[in-house]
Amino acid sequence: MPSSIRVPLVAVVLIATACAGDSDPAPGGTGGAGTAGGNGGTAGSAAQGGSGGQPVGGQSGAAGQAGGTSGAGGTSGAGGASGAGGASGAGASGGAGASGGTGGSIADAGMNEDAGTDAGVPEPDCQDGKVVHFVYFVEAGEPNSEAQRADVESQAFAFQQYWYDQLGVTFHLNYPVVDVIEADHDADWYLTTPDGVHGDDERWYRLGNVKNEVYEKLGIENFDDNHRVVNYPTTRHDGHVGGNFGGAWMDGDDLTCIADNGFNYPYGDGNSAHCIGHVAHEFGHVLGLDHEGPNDDCMQFGFYTDDPNDLCSFSEDNVAQILADADNEGWFEAMPGDTCVGL
Repeated sequence: MPSSIRVPLVAVVLIATACAGDSDPAPGGTGGAGTAGGNGGTAGSAAQGGSGGQPVGGQSGAAGQAGGTSGAGGTSGAGGASGAGGASGAGASGGAGASGGTGGSIADAGMNEDAGTDAGVPEPDCQDGKVVHFVYFVEAGEPNSEAQRADVESQAFAFQQYWYDQLGVTFHLNYPVVDVIEADHDADWYLTTPDGVHGDDERWYRLGNVKNEVYEKLGIENFDDNHRVVNYPTTRHDGHVGGNFGGAWMDGDDLTCIADNGFNYPYGDGNSAHCIGHVAHEFGHVLGLDHEGPNDDCMQFGFYTDDPNDLCSFSEDNVAQILADADNEGWFEAMPGDTCVGL
């Protein structure tokens, strides 16, 4: 498979309209996995990647998470990592969250204020590095949930560990780990408003509109050299997810899946998908892969499962492609748990 190629946005438009928007390979044709679901289609074709099958390998994300990490209920607040009963245990940083209070909770602007280095928030492991942002994207009118933000953070560290297990190396997470973005519009707006990317293909308006807003607020570009993104919105659409423009763009059920023991049902065919496997597939597109490999590979049908211990992996050939892709140079220089302040 060729390395991911950066193309002008107009070229992306032309390709995207011919695709199913990285409709993850439908389970049909894999033996017992059922017929193709809403986003079905045969795996392995470039046209199947939709948003994900386009030229990939860019990067996204910038700015830091803001505010939620120090606020009441945040990682440093009461019940947070430093507070009583938080991840660091009661009294680890003293009392019920010495740095908490309510000051660092959700900001009024589109993103939270930077939580800084308050007690209980570990220092970043590097400065000015290539980073992966995990974004909690809260559509207007939806609750901004500290529990969901914490789920995204947990998913970020689990995902970082997953890639270490696959490649023997992994990426730095942005510092702070979760960017909370309070969206400008309600969920319906993103579904119905032309995004300027996918022509008249309404299936992908949401992906394009969310991508546009996330990148604007993080101050980054399509296929950014130093920032990549994994985005979790608060609402569910129809399972349309994608890996393109340097980001993995998930659906609302992927967010609730994290809290529901690791499964979701992204399509109408009744097949369940593993939370980590699903986003690993989309991020595989960001790393330059198409729908390729054996049927049980994450880039094919491997993420469809209802067994919490059945987490798909990447074939030796796919791992080799990732590590050899020039667009991935400098991205895998971290250990699990490492964070970095992005450029």
